[in-house]
Amino acid sequence: MSRRVVVTGMGAITPIGLSVDEFWAGIREGKIGFDRITRFDTADYKCKLAAEVKGFVGKDYMDFKAAKRMELFSQYAVAATKEAMADAGLDMEKEDPWRVGVSVGSGTGSLQAIERSHSRMVEKGRGKKLAGYYAGFFALGITTVYLTCGWYLANHVWRTGYVLETEKPVGSLRIVLFADSHVGNTFSGEGFLRWVEDMQAEQPDIVVITGDYVDDDTMKEDMEAACAALGTLETTYGVYYVFGNHDKGYYGPEYRGYNGWDLIAELEKNNVTVLQDETVLLGEGFCLIGRQDRSEWGRASMEELTAGLDPDKYSIVLDHQPHDYDAQEAAGVDLVLSGHTHGGQLFPFHRMGQWLGLDDKSYGLEKRGNTGFIVTSGISDWAIKFKTGCRSEYVVIDVRECD
Repeated sequence: MSRRVVVTGMGAITPIGLSVDEFWAGIREGKIGFDRITRFDTADYKCKLAAEVKGFVGKDYMDFKAAKRMELFSQYAVAATKEAMADAGLDMEKEDPWRVGVSVGSGTGSLQAIERSHSRMVEKGRGKKLAGYYAGFFALGITTVYLTCGWYLANHVWRTGYVLETEKPVGSLRIVLFADSHVGNTFSGEGFLRWVEDMQAEQPDIVVITGDYVDDDTMKEDMEAACAALGTLETTYGVYYVFGNHDKGYYGPEYRGYNGWDLIAELEKNNVTVLQDETVLLGEGFCLIGRQDRSEWGRASMEELTAGLDPDKYSIVLDHQPHDYDAQEAAGVDLVLSGHTHGGQLFPFHRMGQWLGLDDKSYGLEKRGNTGFIVTSGISDWAIKFKTGCRSEYVVIDVRECD
């Protein structure tokens, strides 16, 4: 899938010109940027040529003290950026900073800084053990391992299974649950099909989605492709969805090209039933209750949703945020399924939501009285594409009568 990008401004600091105009003129004139190296003594080297940037003075583009604190390659980047912003007419005093981002591409960074640091270490360490540097190396290693594991745990999806028994004579039901796909973060709309196929292989009786199916910046093309993937599912009782706090988008429909009603239409077109404080029966023994998200003003209470509920049926509640456990237990429902927490996402803060009282549970299965609660860590991630306190998953729940 392709996305259009509009370039409105350009900047250039190069060996053949210190601006876009100079650079373009140099190209047209056939100017060659290579020349004899002047930055260091090349007497001991066979190669004497390089494409150096000449005539660049950092203080002409930025504060002198700021320039002194930057490596030369960073000064080049700042200078080129200032030219690009001026070319685009971009005035940051008039822009919303939350709508502006920077993408930086850098190879190794400053080789000069690396060489200086290496030389200092060699000089200071000559004749001495380098034990003093172990802490730094160890910290760097731990950080690398932490981020590598976090990326892997967020970008790969596991199957998590639960078996729940009930004394109610309702037979059995296989539920596949997922939440927090935030389509477009760790997989595209088309890439989502891979995980849908894995869920289909579980031969579910029902598939349920407990919110944050799309994100605030999920593009319309990704949303449509992901909904089409859901349309391939074949189940006994269907596919059901409830809204999360991100699905309708915080920035308005003009930002991503659709609103909550457009999402509903696309889901329903692909045979997904959207529940908004509604109840449906599944066969003879099961009842499914889909709640509006906690962020919605005026959503129905558990008491209202369960009024007249047949106690002989096994009742399942879909509620994006795990934050109403007392009322759900008091209502006498059998099972509550949630997402939202991302399993806590980052160790060692993965239980912060519970500690602060924002969530009743961060992850996993819990039993309170006769009510079971399951919170999934989600099949994807939001904003930070790392998980170190959990892993991405879809959940398979087998509800069975007791022997």
